[in-house]
Amino acid sequence: MDERARFEEMMEDLLEATGASRTTLRLDLSGEGAGLDVVSAEALAPGVHSIKEDTSIRNLRNVPTVRFLDEQRRLLVQNDCVKDEPASPPELVDVYGVRAQMLAPLLHEDRLVGVISVHYVPGPRDWSADDISALQETSERIQRDLDGAD
Repeated sequence: MDERARFEEMMEDLLEATGASRTTLRLDLSGEGAGLDVVSAEALAPGVHSIKEDTSIRNLRNVPTVRFLDEQRRLLVQNDCVKDEPASPPELVDVYGVRAQMLAPLLHEDRLVGVISVHYVPGPRDWSADDISALQETSERIQRDLDGAD
């Protein structure tokens, strides 16, 4: 199985484990030229639209939630994207329909190179310890792949 297919499978597993609406992986590895604005892998619940080709949110590195990941180097859990800080970009709610989310940073050579997103569309949501653990485990699996990419 190639790397992209493995990442797609991981996003599917994370979607199922969390009961989310959408899971995405964004990677900005040297040589790919894609940046964080491009979705590398995605999984969707029935009826949820893909954001893989959508570039409504540009310059993702400048978004407050991604800056948080870059500075804090830890998971960000938001039960209500409209109210929680750091502020989510308005497009996240207005275009993507996200009401709650969890984000995980991916690092390579001490640089933020990726973001895993777990989106929930129906409304605000209190993420469980199991949901957070599922994201952490997926993040660690992908991080091991990245650490082995040297």
